Amino acid sequence: LKDPEFKLDTTFTFNADQIVELLDLPFDWEGKISGEGVLRRQDGFLGINADFSSDSLFLNDVFMGNTSGKIMYVENSGGRLEFNVKRRSVRLEYLRLELGKDKMEGYFRGVYLEPLMKYLEIPWPVSSPAWGTFILFNDRLTAEVEFRDDLETDNKGKFPFRGSAVIEWDGSNEVLITSDDIESTFLKGEVDAKIIIDKQLDINIKGDVKDVTAAREFTSLILQKTFDFPEIRGQGKAEVRIFGDYLSPQVKTDFYVSPGGFDLFDAQVVEGEVELIGKDFFGRFKISDPLASGRIGLFTREEDLKVDIRMEKGMVEAILPHLNIDLPLEGEASGSFEVKQTDSDIHVEGNFFGEKLRFSGQEIEDVRGKLIWEKNSLDLNE
Repeated sequence: LKDPEFKLDTTFTFNADQIVELLDLPFDWEGKISGEGVLRRQDGFLGINADFSSDSLFLNDVFMGNTSGKIMYVENSGGRLEFNVKRRSVRLEYLRLELGKDKMEGYFRGVYLEPLMKYLEIPWPVSSPAWGTFILFNDRLTAEVEFRDDLETDNKGKFPFRGSAVIEWDGSNEVLITSDDIESTFLKGEVDAKIIIDKQLDINIKGDVKDVTAAREFTSLILQKTFDFPEIRGQGKAEVRIFGDYLSPQVKTDFYVSPGGFDLFDAQVVEGEVELIGKDFFGRFKISDPLASGRIGLFTREEDLKVDIRMEKGMVEAILPHLNIDLPLEGEASGSFEVKQTDSDIHVEGNFFGEKLRFSGQEIEDVRGKLIWEKNSLDLNE
């Protein structure tokens, strides 16, 4: 018989790469897959209808836990492949692949995206699974995803998300991620990202910032680098752009937070912009508060810090502690100060004016002076 037809009830154990080759699946699969079902040859084509399971399956170097599913496939016409994955203590992940002659369509429910992001070499500090669909056609992937997590979920080092997004991959090194309604514990807003892996990126984020400190942590995890500049706190609105070289991008942020804070300063309103270029950090801030109003310029490089303060008005007893100066001086004043810090050494120098001040409880008027603070020593000159 040159082209026999047959139908066999069979049990099997294959290496994952054998199944991948048969079905022409994308990505990197490893492990053993066992199952039982019916193998048939009809009209010159081989087909299989079987249930399978694996406890050793890896997808793009990510362990898939206990995996089970069903395969229905006929050569030259396609078929269906279903996965049920249990690798978390709460949710069961489900993935269905519709295998056509020239394209693949997928439907997924509660699926974690680490394997995809691992393959694309994109850091993914996201704790939430996704629901959605995708199409793989001519090696190009387009996926519409939705995150549905409870934003109160606490997973150290990762963040929960809620909202929809579109992920596109050209099959090589370009990834596009867009969303106009994404939300997490630190942000509610829009994302527009273009990533050329190992070359360059351009990520734009804008919206309502619920927690600037958490946003900084998320950005640090995405960029896989630690920021040395002082803490910025608060909630409000921000526009963030991360762009340039893939391994060492620039970061530029315009923000308005109320209430807000920067390093040792807290105020009802803080607005300004910050830039990170290599190891250099630049910041320009305007603060508004009943206790202090003015502008702050900042530059840091590794262990060096320089701050220029132009105080339009402020209560001296509220300002001096932020300059690490312990002085029994009270009242409203204006002035300019320069703060330099290298390692643990702090130098503060500036000029100030106050119509009415109190020093150790004694009232003094029309005070103009120069202040120098260095090594816990204070010089005051009128």
